[in-house]
Amino acid sequence: MTKQRKLALCLIAAVAVILGLQGALWTAGAAAPALEQACPSGCTKPGGTVLIESAADVEVNNEVMIAIQLLSIPDLYGVEIQLSFDPTILQVQDDKPGTVGTQIRPGEFPNPEHGFVVQNAADNEAGTIAYAFSLLSPSPTAIGSGALARIRFKVIAAGSSAVAIERVVIVGADQCCLELTEQDGSVAAVMTGGAVTGIVRAQGRTDMSGIVVSIAGQQATTGPNGAYTITGVTPGTHSISAVLASYVRSDKGGIVVNNGETTQVPETTLLAGDVDNNCLINVFDLVTLGAAFCTSPPADARADFNQDNVINIFDLVLLAGNYNGTCPTPW
Repeated sequence: MTKQRKLALCLIAAVAVILGLQGALWTAGAAAPALEQACPSGCTKPGGTVLIESAADVEVNNEVMIAIQLLSIPDLYGVEIQLSFDPTILQVQDDKPGTVGTQIRPGEFPNPEHGFVVQNAADNEAGTIAYAFSLLSPSPTAIGSGALARIRFKVIAAGSSAVAIERVVIVGADQCCLELTEQDGSVAAVMTGGAVTGIVRAQGRTDMSGIVVSIAGQQATTGPNGAYTITGVTPGTHSISAVLASYVRSDKGGIVVNNGETTQVPETTLLAGDVDNNCLINVFDLVTLGAAFCTSPPADARADFNQDNVINIFDLVLLAGNYNGTCPTPW
């Protein structure tokens, strides 16, 4: 047998072992299987406690770190756990930016140098976290207490979210499953100041993304439907403004913000035509558009107001209809 063939067979065997290990747990990014309480080996024994830490009074837009604690564990060789949280209140922050998916931070128990992470996947849309770790021979079984992993959450809205254990299995070196006490955690989020929310549209466009809305030193960017929410606004009476390149700025005063409350701001539509963004739609904007007229892709993207990748009569009509317009326009 050649050296290359031996190497190939070794690699195939290694892949088979890894796939076999992963098959016993959840695959990264896949939905968890139906919860089965019975231990496959048919053997169970008294275990310790799995506790999810809690946090209170975390301000909106701040981050908080909570740990998955394993306490008084008598025998651990492999562990898998699935958690759930409210994704409208919390979002997991990736511990390894630049890698595929969103991951949490491995802890110190069991010793990460004595094994490997089989699965590490957080889903911020579904509100789930799946994590699995196994020791590798000849490492001894883990005994004691410590953090299995740590989760860095960003609070995106006020409210309370449970961080609940949906499934947890700890298997000892003898293949017996531990009988565990489970304790869920929670994060209570509070809003300091008030919030404003509303919709801003851009004339002639179907995608309203990218409009910057500002109030009292805070700002947000609109989504595709023009919606925005700004939190942490100092209570009081303020002016709000909306800005988008090649459009005339719009302002509105008298926006009353109360502590702990959300103020609904009326809708507004920004007017197109201010190509040079000098708060005046005039002959200079018209000349710029004219020089790029009938070009696709646009010779000057600033004049493609409706973002259809061509400068044509539709863009010209928008500018002409707002000619001599100045900012700020009424909200």
